[in-house]
Amino acid sequence: MREKIRGFVQIILITGLAMALIAGSTQEAQAATCTWTGNINNNWHEVGNWDGCLDGGGNPKEPGGTDDVIIPAFASHYPILTQYQDVININTLTINSNAQITVDEQTTIQANQFDNNGVISIENEPGYWLRIMSPFNNYGAVNFGSEPALILYQPGTHTGSFGIGRQLSFSDAAVEQVNTFQAGSSIDVSVIMVQENHTLNVNGQISWNQMYIRSNSSVNVSGAQSVSAGEIILQGGTFISNSLSIPSGETYSGTGTLQTDLVNAGILSPGTSPGTITVDGNYTQQATGVLEIELDGTTPGSEHDQLNVSGGANLGGTLNVSLLGEFSPSAGDSFTILTVGSRTGTFATENLPSLDAGLTWNVDYTATSVVLNVTQQGGTVSGTVDYVGNQGNHTVTIGLFVDPSDPPVHTVDVSSTTGSYPYTLNVLYDGTYQIGALMDLNNNHQPDPNEPFAWYDPDRNGQPNGVLVEGGNDVIDIDITLNDPYQYNYLPLIIY
Repeated sequence: MREKIRGFVQIILITGLAMALIAGSTQEAQAATCTWTGNINNNWHEVGNWDGCLDGGGNPKEPGGTDDVIIPAFASHYPILTQYQDVININTLTINSNAQITVDEQTTIQANQFDNNGVISIENEPGYWLRIMSPFNNYGAVNFGSEPALILYQPGTHTGSFGIGRQLSFSDAAVEQVNTFQAGSSIDVSVIMVQENHTLNVNGQISWNQMYIRSNSSVNVSGAQSVSAGEIILQGGTFISNSLSIPSGETYSGTGTLQTDLVNAGILSPGTSPGTITVDGNYTQQATGVLEIELDGTTPGSEHDQLNVSGGANLGGTLNVSLLGEFSPSAGDSFTILTVGSRTGTFATENLPSLDAGLTWNVDYTATSVVLNVTQQGGTVSGTVDYVGNQGNHTVTIGLFVDPSDPPVHTVDVSSTTGSYPYTLNVLYDGTYQIGALMDLNNNHQPDPNEPFAWYDPDRNGQPNGVLVEGGNDVIDIDITLNDPYQYNYLPLIIY
């Protein structure tokens, strides 16, 4: 019987001890409200600097885990975080108005919520940074100089200031994180890094020297109170603005979308060797503006740079084209470097790379595109068609023939009010050609008995004379007299 009683008592003791341990553990996990006093010094980790920060046993401790932390105004000393790669892990952190925290190394703050109503200062030393891995609302000021960086990971709403600083970064995220900078807020930094899955809506003031925007991210300054824009490097992201100008000397580059009307007085360089920039709006290239295009193949976007403009494009300034690596274009290669909703103007200066012997560039401006074509190098044939007849001064078509019995290989339409039609046939391959002139009155693209037609036939023997083009030479004074009516006396039907 005594053995049974002894065993029963042991069970009660063990159970009681376990319950005490569980209770103690539960007490350890309870959250405390830790208020900074700074009674001893500036050391965050000094337990004597905190009020109400107790463990489950009632012993003073530094904040951690589920604790809520408050930095009040008018403390004896304010915390300075000096440990290298220090990590502060708490539930919430609130810096009150007229209070402050100083970061004097590399510090990470992990919390469920961080509200700053006071001042956060990052000492101006190379390699210093503050990482805030929590939702962060800045209603006060974050000051960091020309050396440190501030890195934000989660969303926030801001009415305060950021700057003057070296780098403000929004780190990669798995899902979208939205930071809204309300009216009255300000950002004044050298570099803004917007990594994956961040949306920045700026309704205050913003100034930067360089801004990087990665894929699935966007920066919207259309509602900003003021914008002092520096360089924009698109890395797949989107920049949204009511209007945007590239100043002379500045460069915008990368791959992504500029959702704005863009005026280029500086340098626009699509791609990161290579890539595409889309201007979702109108594009104007001024006299000082430069469009830089790199070629590494004929596929736009993946093998050569391209600028896409959804609206109208007014072109001017300079086109600079360069080749990447060992790429060497061949005859027949075509590169659509610009697509537009509508086009006016042309590039005043075209700087095109050297090609292999016998090849030349042809820049084709259409209503909706600019295309670079590589053709075999050739010369020109020019002259004047003089019409003597009674049909009136209708348009005359000049045809270039390799064989007089076949359709022409190239034609040009020339108009006149005097009966004198100067013409030029450009970029001809080496060879011997026959030249014919037709006034196509019924627009069926072939000479009919009542239509003026004549060959270049200076010796008047009734047969077309050959015109030799070789070595890129220019053949001039290939003059033709066109009379009424056309006489079929030596050639079959010719389709123009």
